[in-house]
Amino acid sequence: MADSTELESLEAFLGSDGWRLFHQHLVDEWGPHGARFQQAYKAALAQQATTQDAEAALNRLRAVAMVQSELEKLILWPLERIRAIQQQAPTISGPSRRGSL
Repeated sequence: MADSTELESLEAFLGSDGWRLFHQHLVDEWGPHGARFQQAYKAALAQQATTQDAEAALNRLRAVAMVQSELEKLILWPLERIRAIQQQAPTISGPSRRGSL
């Protein structure tokens, strides 16, 4: 996909109602105060409190943190891609003070 087409598509995507709904759903479920994140976090803590296997509980906490981190990357990807495309775009500058070669 050409960079200009990709840029336009990503900008339209981020401005769409569908993106806003998707983004809000992820935040509501897996954000720091999200329902699923809190549920998974509390379950991992409860496992630690009720089991002698601290390593398993710690692994579960790590898994919860990893899921949240990966979802955050997913949310940020369109913005990061837009920035990357914009940085790749050639900048048009005026004529050199030395004149043409």
